[in-house]
Amino acid sequence: MSDKDEITPSNVSAQGASLQDNKRNRSGGAKLFWFLLLGGLGVFLYTANEGQDNMFEDAVVLFDKAKDKVSSFGKSSPKQIAGQILQNQLKSPESFRLQRDTLIWSGQTQSGEPAYIVLIDSSATNGFGGAVRACHLVSFRQTADGQAQWSRKFGIQKLEISTCQVNLSSAHKNELSQIFVKANGFKAN
Repeated sequence: MSDKDEITPSNVSAQGASLQDNKRNRSGGAKLFWFLLLGGLGVFLYTANEGQDNMFEDAVVLFDKAKDKVSSFGKSSPKQIAGQILQNQLKSPESFRLQRDTLIWSGQTQSGEPAYIVLIDSSATNGFGGAVRACHLVSFRQTADGQAQWSRKFGIQKLEISTCQVNLSSAHKNELSQIFVKANGFKAN
């Protein structure tokens, strides 16, 4: 056995001291890493928000605009409301383009609120950036305060695109609407 392999009390304390030095060096390096990371994040956030007094004020403005859109439903026609409902459900609402809309049915809910079913032919951008044409049946009711409400399950139904591209007869409109009148809790005419 050589002197290097021999364990003595002085070797143990020297080895322990060198382990402690290594831990200090590593913890100092970790502290420097986190300091630089957080500092970089702070600089990024500052430059991203440069020129704006308060990013929370911007959020309030956006909220007020969204609130105005919702409250404007009371001033819009049923076709416009149905288009807004569909547009708000898209991943990129700004890409929504209305091709054609047709009021299929108007009536009431069981509680007497106005209710509508609108057929909408539209196009929008998909997740890959391509324009996609679609046909939807939008069913909703208007509350006393002018808000539009719809069933998450039956309120927006995707149909074959050919349904939107033909001129539907009264019998076809009636047949199509009857499928969703009951499902949405509306009164049949």
